[in-house]
Amino acid sequence: EMQELLGRGQGRQALAAYERAAMEAEQRGAKPDALMAHGATAFIAVRFGMSQKAIRAATRALELGAELPPSPGVNQMLGTVYSIAGGAYRNAGDLAQARRMLEEGVARSQGPRNPTGLNLRYSLAGILLAQGEHATALTRATEVFQMAEASLLAMPAQAPDRIRTAFRRHAALALVLIGRVHLQEGKL
Repeated sequence: EMQELLGRGQGRQALAAYERAAMEAEQRGAKPDALMAHGATAFIAVRFGMSQKAIRAATRALELGAELPPSPGVNQMLGTVYSIAGGAYRNAGDLAQARRMLEEGVARSQGPRNPTGLNLRYSLAGILLAQGEHATALTRATEVFQMAEASLLAMPAQAPDRIRTAFRRHAALALVLIGRVHLQEGKL
């Protein structure tokens, strides 16, 4: 839904609506709804380059998530929020905090066979490369490629195309990152 609103040019209205929804959900004590609304706020804010707003919303979403019992929906949203927070910190120029967020997200992710977990690992590899840790970045990017490939091979034939596409995208991005590491090391 958020992607659709952004695509239709209604991002600012959506941002205001999600901020309102987060506040109302918190007033009602509806923590799962507040988590989702703060996560949506962070998602949209980072796409508008509003790093500080994204960081505040993501931080609040993570606080709420820590108070909720684990569930597939909560875990999925938390993985997404960690990814958003990592990107927002990176955009704000704080690579150390971006790395910390992404490492926490990787540690909490449900394993390699979900696109959110792969996205966290890929983003972390990018931060490692930006910090000059070529060997670790290469290892992480290679892991992402291998995990995406293994997930595709193990995927049942009836798996949705959007899931297949997500894993293919992560495999391709990982290969690009591997190439960037080699390029920076003068090996290409």
